[in-house]
Amino acid sequence: MVSHKISAKHKAAHGATLIEVLIAVAIAVLIIGTTAPFTLEFYQRSELHTEQRNIVAYLILARSRAMANKNQMSQGLYLDNSNATIFQGPSYANRNPVEDLILPRSKIVGVSDASEIIFTQLSGTTTAATTTLRVGQAIRYVVINPEGLIQ
Repeated sequence: MVSHKISAKHKAAHGATLIEVLIAVAIAVLIIGTTAPFTLEFYQRSELHTEQRNIVAYLILARSRAMANKNQMSQGLYLDNSNATIFQGPSYANRNPVEDLILPRSKIVGVSDASEIIFTQLSGTTTAATTTLRVGQAIRYVVINPEGLIQ
């Protein structure tokens, strides 16, 4: 019968030393610390781009509803810090809230300038406006010309 003795120098170490754990934690903190700002900036820019595309889609929907003469009323889009609302009527203040279509908005993207855009029934025209979207240092614009075309 063969004896399977393992010498002391060939025994596998069971566990890590305190120094090895500290080095591993220091490397992890260094990696996270250097990549976190880039990850946050990437997330913010991605969220800004998505919000711009969503607002353009909401404007197109509001304009389409106005051109289709839905309920024989003008249609508009109202933007606040938590929602986008497609409404019917001459203004957001004078709308029929029962007909509101409330749509989600990004919680981190701020909106300034034109927060209420109204499209005329049948023609889809509007007053020229620019909506500014901002998160951190990044800015994007949504431009609507008088014919109601969205850029």
